[in-house]
Amino acid sequence: MISKCWKLLNARNQAQLRDTGYNNFKQTLALNYGTWTPRLFDPVIVYLYKRLPVWIIGICAVRAIVAGVHKHMGFKKSMSYNFYTYLLRYYIERTYRTD
Repeated sequence: MISKCWKLLNARNQAQLRDTGYNNFKQTLALNYGTWTPRLFDPVIVYLYKRLPVWIIGICAVRAIVAGVHKHMGFKKSMSYNFYTYLLRYYIERTYRTD
């Protein structure tokens, strides 16, 4: 038996596909099933703050704004998603550099 939650999520995904096509579908799936958008002081963000220079955190903030708003997310969620993505990218680049 399929739960009501899964049925609602499936209906929402189908509606998004119908309305906007496949262009944003990977992002939609990722946000619905595997990722979340952390807030500014969630433990994962604080972890990254402590391990990145302030100037890189500033660059991430600016790039998050420049990246803009994603369809189906709204301003606040888009900025959080963008900022977290850039923080994580810079952290990974600096931590796992193979020079």
